[in-house]
Amino acid sequence: MSCLTLTFGSALLALSGCNKSGEPMPDSIEDSGGIIDDDADGDGWKDNEDCAPEDSTINPDATEVCDGVDNDCDSEVDEGVMDTFYRDADGDGFGDPLESIEACERPDGYVPSDAGEDCDDADATIYPGATELCDGLDNDCDGTIDNDLETSTYYADDDGDGFGDHDDSDLFCEDTPGYVDNDLDCDDSDAREPVIVSEGGAIWTDTGWETGWETGIDTAWDTGIIGSGTADDPFVSIQDGIDIANVCVHVYPGTYWENISFDGSDIEVIGVDGYENTTINGTGTAPVVTFANGESSAALLTGFTITGGGGVMDTDTVTYDCGGSVTETCTTMTITYTGGGIYVEKADPTLDNLFVTGNVLPEYSYTELSDTKNVYVYSYGGGAYFRGANCELNTITWDTNYADAGGGIFADTGAILSQYWGIFDANGAAAGGGLGSVGDFSATNSIFINNTSEDNGGIYGGAGLDISGGTLYLTNTTLVGNDGYSSTYLSGSSSANIINSIAVENDDGPIWNSDGTETSSFMYGDTRSGTPNDWGGMSNPTGADGNISADPLFVNFTDDDDSSDDDLHLDGGSPAVDAGSPASAFNDADGSQNDMGAYGGPDGTW
Repeated sequence: MSCLTLTFGSALLALSGCNKSGEPMPDSIEDSGGIIDDDADGDGWKDNEDCAPEDSTINPDATEVCDGVDNDCDSEVDEGVMDTFYRDADGDGFGDPLESIEACERPDGYVPSDAGEDCDDADATIYPGATELCDGLDNDCDGTIDNDLETSTYYADDDGDGFGDHDDSDLFCEDTPGYVDNDLDCDDSDAREPVIVSEGGAIWTDTGWETGWETGIDTAWDTGIIGSGTADDPFVSIQDGIDIANVCVHVYPGTYWENISFDGSDIEVIGVDGYENTTINGTGTAPVVTFANGESSAALLTGFTITGGGGVMDTDTVTYDCGGSVTETCTTMTITYTGGGIYVEKADPTLDNLFVTGNVLPEYSYTELSDTKNVYVYSYGGGAYFRGANCELNTITWDTNYADAGGGIFADTGAILSQYWGIFDANGAAAGGGLGSVGDFSATNSIFINNTSEDNGGIYGGAGLDISGGTLYLTNTTLVGNDGYSSTYLSGSSSANIINSIAVENDDGPIWNSDGTETSSFMYGDTRSGTPNDWGGMSNPTGADGNISADPLFVNFTDDDDSSDDDLHLDGGSPAVDAGSPASAFNDADGSQNDMGAYGGPDGTW
């Protein structure tokens, strides 16, 4: 059967009907198989195809809306049209991303999906955008705890002694159990380390240093040991701390009137507030500090001013036949002083961050007591004396020390010394105001300034350095204003290897001088003074191997024997800038070619 529709003008006449699906409608009960199927709600769908034959808004063509009804007759209710809501248990307006439902309307206790995710739905103070607090929680839900707050480094204190482990730290915005704000523990598994020493029994509290009298610590001076070496009951003597320590001794600020000896202990003795605040003032009758019992490089002295040393005194008496017609015995006594501030023999300690000053040993003298008796006095190493020692010296200032030989340091037989970032300032001697050496000495990124030698009329006596044997290595070292017969004197078949260094301003003689027996190498250096000959007893290498002779143009050098107002960094227009060795190993810290002098090279940023 087909559908026929006739159109007359604007009138349309259907001769036989078709349903909405385009299928012919039956003309009779028989055509429908005996079943009457009307469209009761007039929505164009037969009642047997319509899931709600009496509701014209519900049919297979209807749009599903969120009303709890199957609007499109697909046997699903509100599919694809519901909103997702998230549980907001703490009522802060942000939902728990792990607890959600779908609904047409927001249920009580839920928030829309665009409200934001709550990282802690049990705490109304924690939500996206909240103010971050110092409480160990992620208050603003950004995935980071206590961020964007002012924090400090705290150190683990596993043994509970109040001192932290330098190798175990974290950032916290407030005091945290198990952590402390210092890294002074040398053994965080032993509450007895570090051993504590404090002048007058002073201890550190939250309000600062308190003396023993304020804290009730017994500080009565007597012949016994005072204190027990704990933070609450510190020793008042550094030597007492050394005597019981297994790992380290921490010395609090103050002045300690004593001489100390490591006595073979490979321990660390540390002035915790640095040499500016912590002084060991010797008795004037012995070295202030002694290493003479095989201490290794693990033995460390750091953070002190060392002053008031008198050195080791040795006496040797020789008797002999005076000669002549009458048999008579003559006697010669030789008195030798060594190591005013620091004495090191057959030991290899590490010295670091020290200010060694005002250690004065006797001048050379000869006294004829009688026709048959005489006395000689010699001294070596006002600041320090080394014999049979292999030592690293870091960041040490040797200042205004005096000895007959080696006012700052004397390196004797078997000494191998490596000085980094050292300053030899205003030391004096008959020979070797800054350094006297018959051993091996190397200096890197160091300064010799305003040292003097008194033997101006002799053929030796380097004001800055007097090398009478062994080997001298200077790398990126500055020698300036060292006045004497020569700034540096080389003799006794010594050898010298000088590179990237500046030597200027000796008003009394050559910068470099030799007895002619030395073997020397000068490369990429600047040598210049006001005297006619900067080189005595050796060939002048200027113009070869990168050596120049020019004003280095320091930022400031006054040549007034007072270094406090001097700045030996190079001016930007200095001819010594980028004039050191082009080898990459010597490049400055910024990667540019080496600058000559103490502030050039990879470690020149001190």
